[in-house]
Amino acid sequence: MPTTVNAFTSSMAKAWVGREIEAVNHPLPILASEFIVKAYQFVYKFIFICCMTMAAASLSASFAMFLVQERTNKSKQVQMVSGVHKGVFWLSHFLWDLVVYTLPASGMLLCFVLYREPEFTGRNFPAVVLLFIAYGCSSLPCIYVLHWFFEEPFKAFLRLWTVCFLSGYILFLVDWIFNMISFLSRTCRYIHRVGSWVYPFVSPQFNIAKGMYNLQLNQNDPLDPLAVPKSPYDLDVTGWPII
Repeated sequence: MPTTVNAFTSSMAKAWVGREIEAVNHPLPILASEFIVKAYQFVYKFIFICCMTMAAASLSASFAMFLVQERTNKSKQVQMVSGVHKGVFWLSHFLWDLVVYTLPASGMLLCFVLYREPEFTGRNFPAVVLLFIAYGCSSLPCIYVLHWFFEEPFKAFLRLWTVCFLSGYILFLVDWIFNMISFLSRTCRYIHRVGSWVYPFVSPQFNIAKGMYNLQLNQNDPLDPLAVPKSPYDLDVTGWPII
């Protein structure tokens, strides 16, 4: 408001007397409590992303148990001998696993609605739904490929959960750190730029973590509280993670 008034009066003064009015603004210093609030907001976001990545990794890794069990007890071989085509076998597995995946995923979405989280409800809710659908469609084929390395169902679940969680959360932290320090040197900017293209192809868990974090940051950015929120489908928010 003061800037608007100054611009108006300055234009009038310039038109009448040929001189402008200069306004100087000295904002109040940031209180220590404001730094604490901003730090708390970042901690909350990272704790949420950590828990979200753990849940997503556990959900996707659980589907490996049935595949390993089916392979070790030779039930898959019986189906192949009976004439079931491999394409039909894997397609039916994928479709059924998607149906099973929608149940816990719907429960997670329901929690967002019940707790009325502004970052994940309202106009952002359809983007969250698309993010969960894209995660299910991308994580299941990865689990199908990785389950061949295991012979015990429970061991497959534990190790795949570890791989999924660490690959998603650690890559997310690496991407965030290099984004924050990218102004320091050209090398940091190059690493961040390359990583932004490589990480999404390495880990589906990174995509869901990045998408959920971007939705939080788009709704409430501690470093830029006056920023205008973008569309939740913007490429810089959930667009690239969904793709």
